[in-house]
Amino acid sequence: PTISSSGNSLCTGYTTSLTLTTQVFASYQWKLNGTAINGATSQSYTIPAGMSSGTYTYTVTVSNSGCLATSPVKTITISNTPNPTVITTSNTYCTGST
Repeated sequence: PTISSSGNSLCTGYTTSLTLTTQVFASYQWKLNGTAINGATSQSYTIPAGMSSGTYTYTVTVSNSGCLATSPVKTITISNTPNPTVITTSNTYCTGST
């Protein structure tokens, strides 16, 4: 099985979905950094918006008729969302000025 996503990075506070691009299997178990994700047992998995910044590895183990296969690792990097600050030099503006 191969994992696809809309990208390999996102900002904190956003989500992305990981999806298998191959055939349908009888069962699925998604793993985050090698540990099973509770309740993540479908063909796709949505990374929650509450993840903190960092680099995370995802895999999924699938089964059909008693045979198991595990996907290659999909690495997702989550970065802090930029927080721009507006700086002004004056609080007084004249008509027509910016």
